[in-house]
Amino acid sequence: MPLDYRTMSLAEIVDDLSETLADLVVNAGESHLQPQLEMLGDIESPRGRTPSTKLVTIMEELYTFDADLLAPRAQQLMRDVVVEIRSLYDNAA
Repeated sequence: MPLDYRTMSLAEIVDDLSETLADLVVNAGESHLQPQLEMLGDIESPRGRTPSTKLVTIMEELYTFDADLLAPRAQQLMRDVVVEIRSLYDNAA
């Protein structure tokens, strides 16, 4: 059953993506994703914030790659998600 990103808080999405990136960096040896993981680690997650429509759309597409997160499109989506999350936090500051 897919995750419903529309009902998740921004902090929950950050946690979910952080776990995925950590797994890819540590277990799959995808060290080129380390910068994205570090960018997420630098974010102070305000609880209760809702994600943007753009973030939800990207996460839903990324979820379609769940079985193939090493695909180039999936990795681009992960980078896009991190950029969008950073944008949301930078605009809230």
